[in-house]
Amino acid sequence: MSYRLITFPITELILDPEAIAQQLTHACVRRTGNGRYHVTGVCQSRDHVCFPCEEAGEGPTLRYVIVPVNADTTEELSADLHTRWASGFTTLGIIYLPEGYLGVYAIPDKAKL
Repeated sequence: MSYRLITFPITELILDPEAIAQQLTHACVRRTGNGRYHVTGVCQSRDHVCFPCEEAGEGPTLRYVIVPVNADTTEELSADLHTRWASGFTTLGIIYLPEGYLGVYAIPDKAKL
């Protein structure tokens, strides 16, 4: 089993979370000597966000999505997470930004990047 850590500055996430999600997806599906990877969580420091990744083996190819979370209460957050789960998304974590929150999700990619 292999492990890697993919890190991005928070300033890049603020500017273009969709581009960061695409870079994360590309980094995980790029075939190297160790194969594909899956993000297993989200870790945040004051200036960076780290995505720990483990070797995926024969599992499905995943696409990563980073989008704003518009929830002010626990109930609203719970409803948003449940809706995404019902649509096939796996929640990996939430990133705090001064402007609000970004949710990090994975979904099987039917396009097989």
